[in-house]
Amino acid sequence: MKLMEQTSIYSFIKSKNLKTEFSSTFGTLAERRRPQKIEDVVGQLKVRDDIIHQVTVLGRVDSMIFFGPPGCGKTTFCKLIKRHFEKSFIELDGNSINTNIVKDFKKGIIKKNKETTHSQTIIFIDEIHCISSTVQNFLIDLIKEKTICLIGTTTQVPSFCLSKELLLFMRVIVLERLNEVSVKEIIKRAINAEYSKYIVSDEVIDKIVESSDGDGRMALNNLEKLIQCAELEKVNEVSIKFVHEVIGKRALNYDKRGDEHYNLISAFQKSIRGSDEDASVYWLERMILSGEKLSYITRRMLRIASEDIGMADTSATTVISNVAYAVDVLGYPDCKCCLLEGVLYLARARKSNFLDVLDSLGRSLKKQQYSVPLEVSLMSKHCLFKPKKFSTKDNVLRPKPIMKEKQMIYSRFVRPLDYKNILPTQPQH
Repeated sequence: MKLMEQTSIYSFIKSKNLKTEFSSTFGTLAERRRPQKIEDVVGQLKVRDDIIHQVTVLGRVDSMIFFGPPGCGKTTFCKLIKRHFEKSFIELDGNSINTNIVKDFKKGIIKKNKETTHSQTIIFIDEIHCISSTVQNFLIDLIKEKTICLIGTTTQVPSFCLSKELLLFMRVIVLERLNEVSVKEIIKRAINAEYSKYIVSDEVIDKIVESSDGDGRMALNNLEKLIQCAELEKVNEVSIKFVHEVIGKRALNYDKRGDEHYNLISAFQKSIRGSDEDASVYWLERMILSGEKLSYITRRMLRIASEDIGMADTSATTVISNVAYAVDVLGYPDCKCCLLEGVLYLARARKSNFLDVLDSLGRSLKKQQYSVPLEVSLMSKHCLFKPKKFSTKDNVLRPKPIMKEKQMIYSRFVRPLDYKNILPTQPQH
């Protein structure tokens, strides 16, 4: 009885009808709408044309890494490459791959390369940033031997998570977030192909685009949720009410231990450094809404006051110290105006990185361990304080090898600042 059940189930699974039904019922909309041809890819035109040239004209692909945010088309490009090199294409998951798996593949790969017309086997590793350094070294050997062509995808900066030697053999292809026009095109194609019986207004589409933040997969997933909501309500129109209920406010892309955490604080500091008030306030709001600790923000503001403003406005550190104290005493949201006051003060202040440059110079000189000059040592007769004894022209306060460094510091680094493009310290209303 069990054998009959297994046989019938196996036959049922193998049937073409179930395969189609499974794809349309259980596969997500994002998977179903994945382009079947490279020419159908929306956005990323430069990358698309490059892949088309490699596949159709050259008949091969280079070892490369697709780097970009979620939903920008990294996996889609890899899947499309697979369609052209089906017989010599192997998919692996970076989370589960280890050296033993790669070693087992090596023998089969060499044999397959001899049997197929392609000289190399293409190995695709999703989330390639997860593989260990040992696996990376093994893959480098395979690439050197021209046994494989390696393709990977990652959302993390390749130079941070992969070895320099591996990156020497691979092209890093950067994919940007999809713009609003591209995301809107993806949504409209999906509606025309699968949901033509439903009415989806331009306002709803705009809300889906806004909530996706350039993530094509997220946009299609949100569209699918809205259609399912309409099906449950037994209506054929997706109303704006569904959008507020199902999607709501876009969850900010923020991870306190991930790249976005550092991206936001970097954007915040660079906006202040560039004296852009609006951008500085915007990134401050983004971090607060994302749940960043206020103490972390005020600590970074103190760094900005010394690193980016420094001697151009020595009051900056005092002002921000007071802001940090007020934030600690008042707490959120009562401290909001204090934070804004501090951010605007930093953005409007004159800028100078002299202290940071001086620190770099000091670290470079520190490596050279010169002896203390006799004139200023404890053994010197000049150890008693005599204000008129020393002159800056004498250059006796430093080791002889760096006698000329003072002139270099003052002439090279301390120079008049250009304030033409900097906002005044006091706002003009």
